[in-house]
Amino acid sequence: MKKLSIMFFLFFHFFCFSQSANLILQVNGKIIIAEFSNVYLKLDLEGNSKKIDVDYLPGDLKLTEEAWSIIKNQPDKKFFLHVDYYTYEKGKQEIANFDLELSKYLIEQKYLIADIYDFRDKSYKRRYQYITDKNYLVQFYYRPENGVHGIYIPRK
Repeated sequence: MKKLSIMFFLFFHFFCFSQSANLILQVNGKIIIAEFSNVYLKLDLEGNSKKIDVDYLPGDLKLTEEAWSIIKNQPDKKFFLHVDYYTYEKGKQEIANFDLELSKYLIEQKYLIADIYDFRDKSYKRRYQYITDKNYLVQFYYRPENGVHGIYIPRK
């Protein structure tokens, strides 16, 4: 019975999460392994916002069949990947909410690295805050044969 329940769980897991993207999330140069939660996609469907939970392990973003079909049917439309990032410094826990703007083109790359500059770290805030009004900045790396895309120039 135990083997049957394990096989059912694995089958159900692979059935529900059918499409994967090679995505690596790193915050301030450090790959996040266990400091995140509440990962979901925010899709805009005809003026209505839809939230779809996804599964993320470092290097693997697993999309549900529903999410992938919506993304395939609207290839030019942007969507957001929401991630809550937890840190524990100086005796207190803090949470940062990141919304990464993605597209079908980006998640179909061989790999995608999302380098997030968290402005709670003052060195990144001083260098990159002039580019955005958010508390973070996201830079994507993909397609090494064409060079790095999305390079932001730090302020000195």
